[in-house]
Amino acid sequence: MNNDNISQSEQEAELRFHTHRYDTTSIGYGTISRSDGVIILANRSTARLLGVRLEELLGQRFMDFVCAEYRAALSAALTKALSGAESLTMCKVQLLPQTPQQTPFWAHIEVFRHPSGQSCEVVITDLSERKALEKALHHHEMQMYATLQALPHGVLILDSNGTVQMCNSAAEKILGLSASQIIEKHSPNQGLRAIYDNGKPIEEAANFLSPAPKRALSPLAAVIKVGLEQQNITIGLYHLTADVRWIAVHSRQLFPENDDAMQGLVISLTDVTEQKQLAALMQGENTQERNIEASSLPPTTTPPASPAIATTAPRETDALYGDFVTIATATQGNIVLDAKKDILYLEGADDYTRFTTASGKEYTTFGSVGKWEQRLFAQGFLRVHRSTIVNFHAIHSWHFEDNIVFLNMRDGKQIRVSKGYKAYFLSYVR
Repeated sequence: MNNDNISQSEQEAELRFHTHRYDTTSIGYGTISRSDGVIILANRSTARLLGVRLEELLGQRFMDFVCAEYRAALSAALTKALSGAESLTMCKVQLLPQTPQQTPFWAHIEVFRHPSGQSCEVVITDLSERKALEKALHHHEMQMYATLQALPHGVLILDSNGTVQMCNSAAEKILGLSASQIIEKHSPNQGLRAIYDNGKPIEEAANFLSPAPKRALSPLAAVIKVGLEQQNITIGLYHLTADVRWIAVHSRQLFPENDDAMQGLVISLTDVTEQKQLAALMQGENTQERNIEASSLPPTTTPPASPAIATTAPRETDALYGDFVTIATATQGNIVLDAKKDILYLEGADDYTRFTTASGKEYTTFGSVGKWEQRLFAQGFLRVHRSTIVNFHAIHSWHFEDNIVFLNMRDGKQIRVSKGYKAYFLSYVR
């Protein structure tokens, strides 16, 4: 602003405005003499922070308000600024206000050298509220850590890249790995093998903590490396020198509000070995009882006929590994589809999922997309959005637009890959 073009009254008004801001801001400002370190100028916030009236504060040594153990740090900052070695120096110290309580508080100090070289400017920011929040956050984190460690279930917390950030002691025990092996991935495949609930070997089970996702992933690998949600999927995990340990796996993706990008994943592991052994024992006893009853029948007696059981009826595990899926619809009954040939993509809304097929027909069934993701993963279906799953075999082509991946499906529909699933899709296709 050109001072020649404004009146003296306007200059005085502007000066009063800046003086008012200087005095009423919450940040403390002061000027310290180079010769003896006394405060020669300060605003009211500085006086309030130091617990002294402004009139009484001027002329006092600033170092007297600094706790003894932090005076060396502040002295070094002042020396650097006054020597011209650095134009700005900063340090964190505890100040002791001259109040009846005299409770120390943390402050951030910035020191500037005055152009005259005879003094330095000091900016004081009260860190009490910030320190209190940090302390409360640390206390909350310690409570959460203690709670997780006390749980009998294994808990793994992963980031959006599928890297394990934290595990509790129960997870170490269940997986038979140390925390460093789980988090830092130090050779977790020391004889480690895994099987499905039906006894079928799981591919890549030995490297399920490997950071690079591949095409043929086991259910547990899909959970840990890619972030697929799982609900009560049971796998057998064992080392070559130990008995099998059965684990029920649950996982939940973490999404921020109003964003489809996954922020992380929480996985819980439950050891169900005793339940599996008990179920096997009871089944064996029932079989033995039936054999005894059959052998005790008179030779001329014909055993009662057993009710017919359809040998082709699908089992729960068949839904995971078979090529056909059954969709229950409200208006058309049960629809049987060949997963790879008939289904193009699935779109979810609330608790319903709509199937779009190669014939152009659409079927709506009850159940979330996450449920169908688990069932169709083994058939080459990929989740590319929070509410969309596509058949990899039905993708005609894909391309980038402004660093966003778009899929061109066989029926002409274009589907956007959300940023939360972009890395997973690219790792799959490459």
